[in-house]
Amino acid sequence: MLARVREDERAACEARRAFDALRGAGGDPYRTLLVEETLAFTAEECGEAPGAAFRRAAHAARAAGERWKAESTRWPLKTVSSRSSGKRQSRPGWTRRRNASLRPRASAIHVRSGERIGVQVERTVRDWISYQFGWDLGRSAPAPGSLVPWHEGSRLQEILVNVPARVVPLSGTLAARRGDRWLAADEHGVFRFEVLADKMQYPPFVRGAASPCSWTPTGSRRSRVPQSAPGLGSSWGAAITPRR
Repeated sequence: MLARVREDERAACEARRAFDALRGAGGDPYRTLLVEETLAFTAEECGEAPGAAFRRAAHAARAAGERWKAESTRWPLKTVSSRSSGKRQSRPGWTRRRNASLRPRASAIHVRSGERIGVQVERTVRDWISYQFGWDLGRSAPAPGSLVPWHEGSRLQEILVNVPARVVPLSGTLAARRGDRWLAADEHGVFRFEVLADKMQYPPFVRGAASPCSWTPTGSRRSRVPQSAPGLGSSWGAAITPRR
């Protein structure tokens, strides 16, 4: 992340070697997928052939049960031209009408005991500004007391004090550039959710030579749709104060 902030390509490639050392460690398949995606999207800029790296990322995506992502990481250029131009792209937002709106002070999201809560990574299980890097890149529930104690992490802790729910960190969103716009994918792999430009300049963003990229969401609920869809009760992010 520091290399991205400084736009230091040499340092970025040195950091990439640290990710390469994590290959084959096994364990959490989502951790393996994030590692392989990072290696794939940074292969070309570090002088390595991207083809083999993207094939490994595709294999990791299938192993993690994200079949649409396997196609996206295997054929990134084809994915941008075909999947970001369909009719579904012109209808951004939630597709189910019952999720269309929330009324302040009149709506509520009920979290039940044992439910899984998908959360953004930054300011919940990791905070790069304050050098809190305890997150292991996977989707395992964080240890008690390890949440970042401010902003979204603080609000999340308030929920966990009252409800024994399980936290699932969400990462590795794929986004594609179309003209001057960045689009994140839905749960079917269709790039149709527009992402604000400032989010794409955030340090956890990993840009490859191709238009798609791998990105760790920092606040946009739309950007977490593909990870939130399978079996999660709710998705949590960008809740800095009790009123927001």
